[in-house]
Amino acid sequence: MNPRGAVRTLDPSEAMFAGNRSTVAYSAFGTGVLDIDALTLAFRTLLRSYPVLATQIVSAGHEYVLHHIPHLPALQVSTCTALPPAGFTIVDPDAVCAIDVAQQGNDFRLTLLTHHSIADARASLKYLEVLCSLYTRVVETGSAGAIHPHPLAMSLEQFLAERGYLIPAPCTPPATPVEPTVETAVVLR
Repeated sequence: MNPRGAVRTLDPSEAMFAGNRSTVAYSAFGTGVLDIDALTLAFRTLLRSYPVLATQIVSAGHEYVLHHIPHLPALQVSTCTALPPAGFTIVDPDAVCAIDVAQQGNDFRLTLLTHHSIADARASLKYLEVLCSLYTRVVETGSAGAIHPHPLAMSLEQFLAERGYLIPAPCTPPATPVEPTVETAVVLR
């Protein structure tokens, strides 16, 4: 990966979510006061551990490309712990990942938002689990620990191609079926 440039082009199964900013959001609710500095360190560690979360989606003609972002996204902090009726969106239009955190008295809500082009529901839930573990470690020890960067997840197209399946390009019409040749023979009895 080139830290200043393109990471890779989004495949069709990912690109279909790029234009509409589809977001996957998971929230954790709890009691207690969140340490915003510790949460910020945990979030930055998550972004360095999963570099795809520190990218942006850039339109490039008829396709979309992942690029590394020049600055890491900031936490979105508010005081309303209720889930928004209209759903969540990532405020920074260039980011593919954000945290929306709310503290109201002794109650909190921690929401991790990921762009659907780079993470499905299962991956997003895993990222939230890792974030919570990192936060706990930072609060308990003062450090997030060693960073182990993970490779980019494969798209569906890459996953299938690696297993020998060929997916035709979206613009390619289906191949015309070849009719079997039948030899005719006249049999008299």
